Amino acid sequence: KDILAYLVRFVLVIFITIASIICLLNVYSSISALVVSRRKHFAILKSLGTTYKQLISIELRESIRMVARSVLIAAPIAAVFCFAISYLLISRFGHFTVTFPWIFILILVAVIFAATLLMTTYCLRREHKIDIIGEIKRESV
Repeated sequence: KDILAYLVRFVLVIFITIASIICLLNVYSSISALVVSRRKHFAILKSLGTTYKQLISIELRESIRMVARSVLIAAPIAAVFCFAISYLLISRFGHFTVTFPWIFILILVAVIFAATLLMTTYCLRREHKIDIIGEIKRESV
């Protein structure tokens, strides 16, 4: 039973990790698309005198809200899946205790928040390096 409990815990950790990686890739795609689609908005703000520091603080706050909303939606769904897997295995192989990797989950959430902030900063720096006048001449803004 101890080995089975260890295997269940391992499967839960792997499930949480894979789901987190998929969600993190989706968040990166969303941030990249959002920054590219806001090129005109950024050009207007820059022409009005918005500094890079102000621009990045606005975008970081929005990214934090986006990830927080995602975590609040995904946490109950992941918890249901974890409890369902645990219940099915307990009903199939008999009663044993399975401890959920709560600390690992909290660490993954913190890593995802940090990675999202890094991705947002990276995408904004890449966009900040683009010359506004050159983009206006090419009509891509």
